[in-house]
Amino acid sequence: MAYIVTKNILDTKDNNYLYEKGETYPRPDLNVSDNRIKELLGKGVIESDGAEGDLSPDTKAESDLSTKELKVKLDELGIKYGSRASKDELKALLDGAEGE
Repeated sequence: MAYIVTKNILDTKDNNYLYEKGETYPRPDLNVSDNRIKELLGKGVIESDGAEGDLSPDTKAESDLSTKELKVKLDELGIKYGSRASKDELKALLDGAEGE
């Protein structure tokens, strides 16, 4: 299973490894969970290279997430937000962490 990086990402799940657009994800010496692949596919930062067995994004796009779902994702990433943050503010925070 290999994927192509669609925009530069700093992968916090890979010791802040910088993947540049056009590179293969994951790098050869790294094992990545299916959940991580689906997460990055859902964010649109990687795409299938067409190989058999590649996963497809079955997660919601960030634009389709509810406020509650956005907060859950931010909590999972350890990102702080205000209790009265709007949906757009939450999306912006998540977008900022997109490549992490």
